[in-house]
Parts: sequence; C-alpha cells; structure tokens
Amino acid sequence: HVPQTEEARTEALVLMSVAQNLCSPKSGELIISAIQDFLTCAHIITVKDVFLDRREFTHLVAFICSASSLAQLPHPAVVKPVELWTGK
Repeated sequence: HVPQTEEARTEALVLMSVAQNLCSPKSGELIISAIQDFLTCAHIITVKDVFLDRREFTHLVAFICSASSLAQLPHPAVVKPVELWTGK
C-alpha cells in the first residue's frame, strides 16, 4: 500500500521513521542497534593510511548516513593524480 495524500505520506514518514522506533514502547529496551556494516565502515574510514577513491568513499558513507539525509563530502585529502579521501 502506498499513502495517497500528502497528509498520509507525512503520517507514514513520522510513524515509520527509524528515529521514532528505537525503543520498545512496552519495555523501553532498544529495538535496533548498530549493525556490523555501520561499524565496519566507521573503522575503514578512520584507519590511518587508508585512502579511498570517490566511489569507495561514497559507498561507505551511504552505509553510515541516514537514507533520508544528504551527506556533503569533505574535500579530498589528495587531489592529484586522483582525488582520494581519508577519515583522518
């Protein structure tokens, strides 16, 4: 089913938002936690002497960032001969 009206789309966005569903209403315990992909990406991006091209860096950023937000890439650490990013 797809929400048809603007009001229904907004309601669905709020109700189904991950940020709204982190804790169980019944017990207050966390429903979700950091997944391995998130932790692996954070580690790879911040390891010393690791350089990533644009494709690799944006792929890892996509795992870390929320799908509903736009991530602005920082300036590359190395510009020539090719642009390379690092987490440091």
